[in-house]
Amino acid sequence: MEESTDYYQNATFMNLRHMDPSNNPINYTRLFVPCTVLAFLVQIIGAGLSGHPDQDKATIGVYILFAGMLWQVLIMTIFLLIAVYFAYKVSVNKNYLDQRFTAIRKTSFFKGIMLAFGGAFTLFYARSIYRVVELANGFGSHIMHNETLFLVLDGALCTLAVLLLSVFHPGFAFKRTKKAIQVDTESILMKRKLTFEFSSLV
Repeated sequence: MEESTDYYQNATFMNLRHMDPSNNPINYTRLFVPCTVLAFLVQIIGAGLSGHPDQDKATIGVYILFAGMLWQVLIMTIFLLIAVYFAYKVSVNKNYLDQRFTAIRKTSFFKGIMLAFGGAFTLFYARSIYRVVELANGFGSHIMHNETLFLVLDGALCTLAVLLLSVFHPGFAFKRTKKAIQVDTESILMKRKLTFEFSSLV
């Protein structure tokens, strides 16, 4: 479960890299992908040690597993802050985004994609927080043994998030608005040409 959700969490991280023109897109990859992989590896090590027959080593494994989950929540919190700051910059400056893709952003399906990515991230975030709380008191906690909470706050949240990302796939938006992009691009080029010709006359 951890490995599969990490792939989808990275998908939500990578969504922002294609929208923020102020940063090099590769910066998002360099930051969030290694951090997510590190969280996954730490959790694997912790989970492996937690099953050790030696009680002391098993306890250390639980601590390592807990640290990996905390690290994952921290990374997601950092991404959330970056996303909020990005939304703020867009709200105060409408021309902040690349104007070549205005046609895409105006479609209702693209707006649905943004809501879907936001919803999926929220679900993954809530699930990660639940996993931290679940393991805070070790494997013997009452939360750890509550199957209803596990099914709702782990399995159900992940399922809903994956459904959102599958139904509102970005490829559908780009395919539907291909002609609109061409028209919008041609319009921008025509305006630039007319402006240049007018300035030459003057």
